[in-house]
Amino acid sequence: MRRTLAHTAVVALPSGGDQAAPGAAITLELCGSWDHEPPCPLAPHHTEARRTGAVLRLRVLFRR
Repeated sequence: MRRTLAHTAVVALPSGGDQAAPGAAITLELCGSWDHEPPCPLAPHHTEARRTGAVLRLRVLFRR
């Protein structure tokens, strides 16, 4: 039986930091590449990033 799980994280991101970088790193670890059409063929997931000043809130949904 597959389940959908959610993880959240708060990241301190310096001014000018790329808010897409943490999501790209997560995607790279889960499926080995960020260069493919969705959904991920190995580990279906979705990453959302919302920035407020120097704080980046990440939410990752994935199936296991």
